[in-house]
Amino acid sequence: MTTLELITLPPSSASDAALAITVRMDGEDLSHHDLSRDRLREVRAIVDHFRTLYCHPIPAELGHRAITSTGIELFDAWLAPAWPILIPRMPAGQPVVLLLRTPLPEIIHLPWEVLLPPDRRPWIENAGHSIRRLGGDPKRSYPVFPHQAYHPLNILVRSAPETAPILPPSCQSRVKMCPERTLHGLMQQTRSFRPHLVILEGTSLVRARQGFFMFEDDEGQPDPRTGGEIAAQGMNDCGVETLIITGRPRGEPPPWSASALLACDLALGGIPVTIAWPDRVHEGMGARFFTAFLDTLAQGIPLDEALWRHTADPPPIFPMIFG
Repeated sequence: MTTLELITLPPSSASDAALAITVRMDGEDLSHHDLSRDRLREVRAIVDHFRTLYCHPIPAELGHRAITSTGIELFDAWLAPAWPILIPRMPAGQPVVLLLRTPLPEIIHLPWEVLLPPDRRPWIENAGHSIRRLGGDPKRSYPVFPHQAYHPLNILVRSAPETAPILPPSCQSRVKMCPERTLHGLMQQTRSFRPHLVILEGTSLVRARQGFFMFEDDEGQPDPRTGGEIAAQGMNDCGVETLIITGRPRGEPPPWSASALLACDLALGGIPVTIAWPDRVHEGMGARFFTAFLDTLAQGIPLDEALWRHTADPPPIFPMIFG
């Protein structure tokens, strides 16, 4: 397994507006270059357009063009300067994990899954390719991600009853629906059931550059909680190895930033793997992809392979993996 790291650091001083980018492979620095704020704004404008397209159904050809143009821009801004050095070290078909290291949310939340090197397919469409987003201190160690298969796989779903159909009956998994609306109630269910996978479906939002998941208090009033507050309840001490933040209000844009901020904070709080999936996963294309993922995961397939095994029909709203 080859490890390719993209490290993006903020300006070193107020007078220096450029971001510093390092490309590293298997622990060896291959290149350093700067990315101007103007160039970053150009990339983000294209990404915003790309994501806006998926607020409503679009023709497949338009979606393909959007993925291609976005992937090319990401490659040009981050990987192009190092590509001549990378080519001989990245033969086609070789497993590669892309580690995105940065303390900057606006960078780590970009749709890196569609990164498109020359003469290759988008990153997620290459067998053996995977992505991990590592927020916080870029120098922190690369975590060891769980690959153990569990039979059965315990899944706890905190959601409305309408979500139940997304989880197919399987002798390889045990599913517990959790109607609890309070964080305290969720933690009680987590401690008693000890799930390997927790799915939090609901409303997420951004306040003061922080992500919040909307719980209720004992009186039924809104009780927004950050990823750090959720992680501090000791969820990782209950056997939870993966947590998925999902949900999208009908007719509204996907909460990309909110779910990603939550997932990043949960990972920094000790959950080994967190996934931001800002979509409605109990209906339509999102449900088909999500169901296939859970069924494959329950068979003992490693998470990355289970997630992207079905890229022949990938969802337009890509899940983002944090560690």
